[in-house]
Amino acid sequence: MGGLDAKRTALQKHIEELKQFEREYRTRLKAYLESQLRDLDGSGKGLEAEMSRAEAARAAGGGLAAAGAGAYGGGRAGLDQASR
Repeated sequence: MGGLDAKRTALQKHIEELKQFEREYRTRLKAYLESQLRDLDGSGKGLEAEMSRAEAARAAGGGLAAAGAGAYGGGRAGLDQASR
């Protein structure tokens, strides 16, 4: 009987250790996931600001398309004039 009690006590101790490990693991995992979400949210805000700036530049007539069209001459006509 004494052997069974000792084994039971050892198993109960092991169960408590596993429960403690699980609590610590969940706490670390939660902190990690929250930090990843904050980083993602922060980069998303930076992306939104960049997109807003690009949209404002396009609305004002700036941007690569407008600059390229002016320098290029607007299509085939620009090429025809350059080859003459």
